[in-house]
Amino acid sequence: MNIELYYCIPAYNEENNILNCLRSLAEQDIELKTETIICLNGCTDNTYIVIEEAKKKYPKLNIRTIHSEKGISFAHNAIIRNVANRYVPLVFVDADVTLDGKCVGILFEEISALDQLIAVGGWPVPSKFKNMNIVEKFLFSVLHVRAFYPESEVSTNNVTSFKTYVEKYPQPEVEPAFENRSKIYFHGRIFMLRNAGYFEMPEDKALADDTYLPNMIHTIYGPGTIRI
Repeated sequence: MNIELYYCIPAYNEENNILNCLRSLAEQDIELKTETIICLNGCTDNTYIVIEEAKKKYPKLNIRTIHSEKGISFAHNAIIRNVANRYVPLVFVDADVTLDGKCVGILFEEISALDQLIAVGGWPVPSKFKNMNIVEKFLFSVLHVRAFYPESEVSTNNVTSFKTYVEKYPQPEVEPAFENRSKIYFHGRIFMLRNAGYFEMPEDKALADDTYLPNMIHTIYGPGTIRI
């Protein structure tokens, strides 16, 4: 099979979440040949069994399971080593994330339309908020204010030189004025990378956080290479 897109999922004890994640990937509004590489990193629960069930339920995802040492950086590096076609986009998604049906299509359209982009990130919003009582909702909103109000993610420095695409290719849901002020990193929960050649993450838990990859991309490839 000529793979056109990879889904990359690190999973640690995600038996209660990963089926919803895979279902949302299977329901994406795209017509691409995909492979889903799930890296079990130190699981002690039934995540593997749930994945085996998902293989039968969602054959179009072409799911492959691999293993690594515990830790998301070990899992991501193991996935990259197992990518056969190193010239197509990869979608990195956490196992406890469910995607809107148009999410991957939007990311793919962005990275296809703008040649300078290396990574395009999505904006994660907490989903369990819906089932909370009033007090829980209030506390949760305070603790996760940035997730509910992306306009709060404004850079303290002038970052317009990192947003060379904004005026030429504005987003339909985000005003150019805000995007020019917004921070220039993408969240690790959901993002698309142009291809495997741009991935670089040390297998060091002290270094490999959500900011490492965007900082590396900006340092090596310069402004205008990341969009949220």
